[in-house]
Amino acid sequence: MPVSWARIGFVASLIAAIGLLESAAANPLVECGVLTSSNSRVPDCLQTQVEVSTRAMEEVLGLARAKAQELDEATDGDAAVLAVEASQQAWVAFRDTDCQLRGDLAASGSDAAAVQLACQIEMTRERMDELLRLAGGGS
Repeated sequence: MPVSWARIGFVASLIAAIGLLESAAANPLVECGVLTSSNSRVPDCLQTQVEVSTRAMEEVLGLARAKAQELDEATDGDAAVLAVEASQQAWVAFRDTDCQLRGDLAASGSDAAAVQLACQIEMTRERMDELLRLAGGGS
């Protein structure tokens, strides 16, 4: 199934609509602080943002997989699809380990959890941008 520019455009619009492309450099802790009325709601906000960014990344990952499938069909191979899968697995392992480290180095237990979640959000947003470029939908 060829990757359609319409599908890439739709996914990019979806991501932009939820503010992920424009706010990729934004701090999720600040975002959730602004969105919630109390500090006690920040962890729930961060967890929601992790879920939203993960779902959006999975959509974009699907585009990268489809692009890789196109390349593999054209070359009668499977290297591109395998590369996408290996890259994603390695990236997830790196994100989880790096964010755990950041959380472990945070000052307190509650801060540690928030720092870890914010890290996951930031890194997932960056990965979406990268996957979108790989799929041919970005610069």
